[in-house]
Amino acid sequence: MMHKAFRFRIYPDDHACQTLAGWFGCVRLVGNLAKEQRRMFSRKDRNITYAMQCAELPAMRAEFQ
Repeated sequence: MMHKAFRFRIYPDDHACQTLAGWFGCVRLVGNLAKEQRRMFSRKDRNITYAMQCAELPAMRAEFQ
């Protein structure tokens, strides 16, 4: 079996840079909120699963739009 890897480098223009920065900011916000939620739930000896957090995403998306 042979494994191959490819590397790509993109050179976005100014508009694409702004769009990417907005997307990455949203991803960072959601990731930090999920991490904080897991930390808070673990303090109270309750479990929160990945599936439970995924179920909350549509409501969060509507709230932040």
